[in-house]
Amino acid sequence: MLCDFCTSNVLESQHAWGNHKTSLQDLECAKECIFCSCLFKDAKNLVGRKWPVHHWGLTRLTRIRESHDAVLVTFRPVIAQDGDDKVEDLQQDEMLPERRFYLSPEKVDLDGMRSTRKLGETTTLKHSGIQIKRWIDECNHGHKACRQHQNKKTFIPTRLLDISSHGAQRIRVAETKKERIASGPYVTLSHCWGTPWFTPTRLTRQNELEFTTDGVPLEDLPENFKQAIEIGRFLGVPYIWIDSLCIVQGEGGDFSQEATLMHHVYRNSYCNFAAADSKDGTGGLFRNRIFQGVLTTKYQARSSSLLFGDQPWIVIPEDFWVRELLSSHVYSRGWVFQERMLSPRLLHFAKHQVFWDCATMSACETFPSGLPGRVDEIAGADRYWRSGLQDPSSLRQQTLVGPADYSVEQFWKNAVLYYTSCNLTNGKDKLVAVWGVAKLIRDALGEKYGAGLWQRNLEEQLAWRVSSCELLERPPDLSNNPTWSWASINGAIQLQERLLEKERFYYVKDHEVRPLRFDVTDQIGFGSDNSSKDWAEEFQRMDRRIAAMKNSRESTIESVTQNHEKWIQTEKNLDKEPQLRSKSIQIQGHLVSVHLHHIVSESKWVPIFFDGDSQDSDGTLEVFPDLKLASDQSYLLLALVATRHAGDESSVYDGIGIVLESAAADRHYHRVGAFHFQNISARMWNRLQTTSSNYIPTSPAGAYNCTLGLKLWLD
Repeated sequence: MLCDFCTSNVLESQHAWGNHKTSLQDLECAKECIFCSCLFKDAKNLVGRKWPVHHWGLTRLTRIRESHDAVLVTFRPVIAQDGDDKVEDLQQDEMLPERRFYLSPEKVDLDGMRSTRKLGETTTLKHSGIQIKRWIDECNHGHKACRQHQNKKTFIPTRLLDISSHGAQRIRVAETKKERIASGPYVTLSHCWGTPWFTPTRLTRQNELEFTTDGVPLEDLPENFKQAIEIGRFLGVPYIWIDSLCIVQGEGGDFSQEATLMHHVYRNSYCNFAAADSKDGTGGLFRNRIFQGVLTTKYQARSSSLLFGDQPWIVIPEDFWVRELLSSHVYSRGWVFQERMLSPRLLHFAKHQVFWDCATMSACETFPSGLPGRVDEIAGADRYWRSGLQDPSSLRQQTLVGPADYSVEQFWKNAVLYYTSCNLTNGKDKLVAVWGVAKLIRDALGEKYGAGLWQRNLEEQLAWRVSSCELLERPPDLSNNPTWSWASINGAIQLQERLLEKERFYYVKDHEVRPLRFDVTDQIGFGSDNSSKDWAEEFQRMDRRIAAMKNSRESTIESVTQNHEKWIQTEKNLDKEPQLRSKSIQIQGHLVSVHLHHIVSESKWVPIFFDGDSQDSDGTLEVFPDLKLASDQSYLLLALVATRHAGDESSVYDGIGIVLESAAADRHYHRVGAFHFQNISARMWNRLQTTSSNYIPTSPAGAYNCTLGLKLWLD
């Protein structure tokens, strides 16, 4: 619903903008209002702030593509003015996000919308089953792209749960190779394990024989599993894959082998079920429906207006998909990111309703024919990549239509940002839990991958930054990862754009004056210096070798077979996550000693050089720490990449670098942050290209060059 204030003073105002309510109490009193309830949640923790804290704006949106008329209502924070408590108010202003709501004509954009009267009292199959089958049927027969992907399914997991007997009260773990199960279909389950682990329902070496022969009693399974099995049987699918029962857990388990196959498991599934609203295994997928959570807000002007006419409109929050689905418990779990992106289609069982996702359409019970266009952007981008990840070869092709940021590079940046915003119970899974997606991106890019980074333009890759610095030290369970990898730290990670070669004025080199590189296990065909550029050439070389062997008197059928098997094994090895042979990266560059100063009022860090200089008045140089750093300790700046632009009087420089501190070994360093510089003068650039005197070694010979800098190792 809409409160009287928002109806009269916002939607039916004769103005395009204005201030919203004047107190927190006013917001709270209108908690049933779709606008006020959202703003109250954002503002309820503000202390001592002068009101109003929001102003609103109305904008009529032009039609784009297939979209229809829409009105955008925007609520922005009121910025603190002179005379306010500036520091406190500015910090609190940053807590207030901008909120947007779309109003769409009910009869135009939302013909498929269902009223709450038709939804039923629960999300059980009694009330949601018909709609679920409609989505599945439409996807199977009406979605060309989805149908093509389903027809290509060839992979079968190592183990599956046999749910084909509808009345069976024991669920058996089927070993697919032993039982010669060559095809599915099978469904999968995404769920939160919770803490502590539910030990009675894990497959272990101790209960493996029992689970694969007699099975486990259905009544002993947690609610998530029982309800997922119920849905699978309802859809007529004979098998379901659930991680804790299809991977041997604990001592002697096969997690390390099975984890490399996750991209196969989810990509080749029939459908994924997500227990979105369950914190652990006991929560289940189904919910009693709270109609307030799915109630669609309608608005019709009390008298005809130029903006809204006399037709009814539907009010939809811009963040509908995020608020109602992606903010659910299960999507805060790191492992589930790749499960969501790799599954060809998903049924999300959320708090208020069931959501549908495939490569063609995103929908929910309220909007069963698809989300309204204006709120479909996030889901639409995910669909684009879900389709691409089903067929990685398509990602190599140039995108000819769609948004400009629909590139593999941009997807990887967004993927890392989202993934690192999630939680992992076991930090040691940091890299393996995203390997399923990374592997497919590697196949598309044709690049060498290691520890979360790509080797091409590694100089920019090293300059990732933490969105919010909150840690005092690197987590112990991430200590196996080098400090130059974002997998060594917790927190949302922003990756740096990779520049075109022609844009680079400067970049650091390794000790042999080559582009930077890391040392990982062989990845044939992926940026390897000693191998072909792509698989096609590799197979051509293999064919030539086999042909030569056949023509040779010394060759035998056995040797040809052995060679073929070797290449099959090589292909299997490419499913494995590449491992670092060395955690050190060779770099030759200039180290500049600085102190760091935290400007609290601006929430930023800047370097202070030892002569007291901080930065040029016409340029900026800002530091982004990985950890909470000490202001009385010296650190080192290492510029990695720079571009040069012609200014009015002289050239200016933009670029990126990393902040270091000394490690135990001589000329070895750890990363503690990143820094960016923009529009700095030639004087400041020269300063970044001059190694501080106390870091210039006297030996060994060749360890330092006044032009190239110090030969060092980044660990």
